[in-house]
This record gives sequence, C-alpha cells and structure tokens, in this order.
Amino acid sequence: TGLGAQRPEGRFHSLLNRRLAGHYAARSAQNRPDKPAAIHHRLDAHHAIFHALAGCLLFAAWQSPAHAHSAALLEAWQNPENRLQQLKRILASPLSDAPQVCNLRTALTGP
Repeated sequence: TGLGAQRPEGRFHSLLNRRLAGHYAARSAQNRPDKPAAIHHRLDAHHAIFHALAGCLLFAAWQSPAHAHSAALLEAWQNPENRLQQLKRILASPLSDAPQVCNLRTALTGP
C-alpha cells in the first residue's frame, strides 16, 4: 500500500503480515475446496509479485525520468530511493514458509 502519494514523505507499507495472511487463508478455506496452506502460499506469492512489479516500475521510471509515464509515476511516488528500500523490506518479509516464494523473495532482495 502506498501512503502519501505525491508527498515527499510518502512511503510503501504492507497491510499484511504472516499472522493476518494465515488468518485470511484459514477463513477463506471455509468457502472453497483449497487447503489453508495452499491459499496462504498463493497469497504470499501474489504479495511478493505485486511488490516486485511495483519496484520494477519505480526503478524503470527512476532510470528514465524524462519519459512521460516515468514523470507521472515519479510525481506520485516521490523519493524513489527511499521507496525502493521500503519495497525491498516488504519483499524481505515472507508471509508464509512456501519454499518457492521464499526463494523468489531471496532472489529479489538478496540473502
């Protein structure tokens, strides 16, 4: 979640944590055939990919600020260096123990 768009002190913050993701998975499994662990792992994967894509967009805009799309994004997400670090922290915080997702997060953020 982006807090403070178009503000220098704006930041990225995830509203999900491991406990809430587990709770969501358990409740969601009551209404579908999937096991809670599978739902939990998919939510974790979605969370990782969503934030990785946000980081890719921001990094690309930061590297090509003259492009119209980049300028608009950098106006909304000011202080790109800080925001990229915030995204890295989000990516480094797994929501599950799914090995594939943990490996993806490590590949994106480093050990």
